[in-house]
Amino acid sequence: MVASRDIVNDVKVIVPIEDSDSAKANMKSFHYQISWSEPSTPNGLVYFYMIHIGQNTSNGAKEERCVGNDVLSINVTLLPRAAYRLRIITYTIARLNNEYGDREQINGDRLSFNSTNLFFELVFTTNDSSSSEIVRQNRLLTSIVITGLTILLFLFIIGSILYYYKYVRGDIKASISKNPNYELYTPDRWEIDKDSVTLERLIGQGHFGQVYQGVLKLPDGTFKPCAIKVRTTHPTDLMQEASIMKQFRCYHVIQLYGICSRIRPPFVVMELMGNGDLKNYLYRHRQNEINPKSSTLTESAMIQLALDVADGMDYLSDHKFVHRDLAARNCLVNVNKTCKVGDFGLTRDIYETDYYRRGGRSFLPIRWMAPESLRDGRFDTLSDVWSFGVLLWEIATLAEQPYQGYGNEEVVHYVRYGNITL
Repeated sequence: MVASRDIVNDVKVIVPIEDSDSAKANMKSFHYQISWSEPSTPNGLVYFYMIHIGQNTSNGAKEERCVGNDVLSINVTLLPRAAYRLRIITYTIARLNNEYGDREQINGDRLSFNSTNLFFELVFTTNDSSSSEIVRQNRLLTSIVITGLTILLFLFIIGSILYYYKYVRGDIKASISKNPNYELYTPDRWEIDKDSVTLERLIGQGHFGQVYQGVLKLPDGTFKPCAIKVRTTHPTDLMQEASIMKQFRCYHVIQLYGICSRIRPPFVVMELMGNGDLKNYLYRHRQNEINPKSSTLTESAMIQLALDVADGMDYLSDHKFVHRDLAARNCLVNVNKTCKVGDFGLTRDIYETDYYRRGGRSFLPIRWMAPESLRDGRFDTLSDVWSFGVLLWEIATLAEQPYQGYGNEEVVHYVRYGNITL
């Protein structure tokens, strides 16, 4: 363990805001805000911070506070024109367990070290009351600006309401209402007649819809095996996925055959992959007590699966498309054991345990997400590359769950702080 990794960053002591005009006149105390940011790469989970602040004299007043790991600022009351010493100590699992390695000495004004503590330290002097006069004037100016903006916002709202009742509402009454489930999709050359599709058997089911194996009758009278996806709720999601698939023409990306949007519920017809999704395909090749005669995949077969997915993802990248959810469950294998990238958004309905809702946001595949995606919600080609690396691990382990033994929140902390070992 490197103790210096527990040092907090970006410590700021904000300009004081005086308690009142009488406080200024009597040279009394002022409010300060002390803020910091968490260590970049701490030694394990941060449990709490201990803040020590006191006058930089032998008999000066001192104060200690303990705050949780989600608190990154405190307010303190200090005297004007006084020297203070501030220390912020980060308590991680390493510090609590005394797991730090060899002692180290870091010279400089900001850091101190002994056998058990390495912490941020700052000595500063508070301003006198003259600086508070500037702050007071700035506060007055800020109040004037906010008041003006509030008045403008009020006038804008009134104007918007008047415009709505005069123009928009009248147009709504004169128009024919649309089905909100389909207004984002307009039938085009991909539209097919429902009578040209025959459903044979159910091959997949989730809370929001089903997947069937069937047959598609082509314009020349011939028939082609196909997969039919039916969405019983939120059909707009299905139409959006189909619209995405229209633009792809790659052997290693699932092909769209057609869309039937004029019936309820609508359905999408696409390429049939006889061996199902890659996750189940890998799982079926495990040798276990339930299936002792099963044979594991050869190394060359695993490499070929990885190459198939890599080719499909390279095509998507060239076409400026970010998948955001690349995983074994989102790749499909046909009867010839060719693997293709697909299922742009529907598999989360079937594999619910692979997704996790965090902080009230939408469900996220956190075990396949890159650090920048977990930290900032940013997805790009590089985050797809990270997910591809996790997929390679799935292939090598025959569909074991990434980060086994870790809870969802533990995975978030583990990956965000630079750990890359699955």
